[in-house]
Amino acid sequence: MTNVYFMNTIKKYFFTFTLLCSIFTFAAKIDGPANIRKDIKGEILFSLDDHVEVYVYEMNKNWYQISFTAFVEKDNIINGKINSNTILFNHKNERIGETKNSFSLDGNFQETSRNNWVEVIFTGYTYKGNIHQETILENAFENSIQNINLQEFIEGFDFQKHEIENYVVYTIYDLKNPWVSSDFRLILYFDLNKNLLAFANIDRKIDVKFETKSKIDRTLIFIG
Repeated sequence: MTNVYFMNTIKKYFFTFTLLCSIFTFAAKIDGPANIRKDIKGEILFSLDDHVEVYVYEMNKNWYQISFTAFVEKDNIINGKINSNTILFNHKNERIGETKNSFSLDGNFQETSRNNWVEVIFTGYTYKGNIHQETILENAFENSIQNINLQEFIEGFDFQKHEIENYVVYTIYDLKNPWVSSDFRLILYFDLNKNLLAFANIDRKIDVKFETKSKIDRTLIFIG
């Protein structure tokens, strides 16, 4: 009865909850400097400095596809192509990398309110060793749940907290493209005693082996 009530409550509030949430996002971090390529083992497009934050897709043959936004001076883009040796900056005007070759941006750039600057969405591939593995959300979740250290995990990834009746829900969103709306990446459901009851995610593999001491009700674990 308790399980049915819990699931019905989550279904009842989830749609409204999703609409009302402010979007909180996260990023994995580059272990750099790291080369970013056009495709797996392909031409080097640019390099990124250490600890630059990027969006990371699931690993494919030991390679990650990544994406991120950066600002460049407008004069470095000619006919939709970015020049080689163009310095990339973040929103704090800090250097985060540099292009190594000239390549087409495929229209993924737009004017900004800053004079002579444009915002660009960059994509590419990098080897798994070029990503700090502990900064990938699913990896950190797997490690934290085994060590019963979820509070530090939640704080480290800047989840958004909501209370729904007798439950506390933490949500983080999946921002593949900052110019469009997002789906959630991971949701954690706790009771008021801070026991994890269930989690839900969209399309990322999470390998979790639950221990008795973790106080998790296995019948409530579900993956969307």
